[in-house]
Amino acid sequence: MDDMKTKFADWKDRLKDRHMLSISIVMLLLFLALITLFIYVLRKNQEYHMTSENGYNMSFYELVNCVDEIETYLAKAGITSTPEHATKTLTSIWNKSNLAVVYLSQIPIKTEGLSSAEKFLNQVSDYSYSLAAKTIGGEKLTDEELKNIEELHNYTVELKNILNQLESEINEGTLAWGELVKTGSKAFAQQVSHDETNAFGNIEGAFSEYTGLIYDGAFSEHMVSAEKKGLTRRR
Repeated sequence: MDDMKTKFADWKDRLKDRHMLSISIVMLLLFLALITLFIYVLRKNQEYHMTSENGYNMSFYELVNCVDEIETYLAKAGITSTPEHATKTLTSIWNKSNLAVVYLSQIPIKTEGLSSAEKFLNQVSDYSYSLAAKTIGGEKLTDEELKNIEELHNYTVELKNILNQLESEINEGTLAWGELVKTGSKAFAQQVSHDETNAFGNIEGAFSEYTGLIYDGAFSEHMVSAEKKGLTRRR
């Protein structure tokens, strides 16, 4: 009888050990599954971050290219000799300005400087379109219109230089769009307004004196200030 009790006790102990072993194995598998899930989520997050960063960079580089071409075409438009040549150049400015606005809108932060740059590019697009509609009919650009083009060219050169500064910061790794998104547009805008060495702040400063063109166009009133003297075109 004692022998049977001993065997039964041993059997219960072995059963208990197996049960504990099974629980341990299940806990281990659960732990490994959680680790695997964590690594998977982490990698997906990194992939998403990289994809977003690449997308923002691509939009920014396309913006830089568009502004560079706008500057070149504006320089050509300022020395145009025939209405036919002017129409071709002004149409290119209109097209590239529209594209620049699209790429600028894809940048993941909003500041007063970028908003001013967007309004400026919209006006460059609208004004070049209105002039192209004139020259396509065989009319030449007036001295005042050529002066306006020169002024737009000067602002475009300044915008181009600032964007090149930003491009250098991106290439050097000192500026990452993802970090700016985390900071938040509002907080970043406040930081920019107190940091004149920041390229975004330079954009804001570059357009602080720009009052816009007064002409017959959809964007003519968007950047006109009654308190400042802006570029004008006879109606």
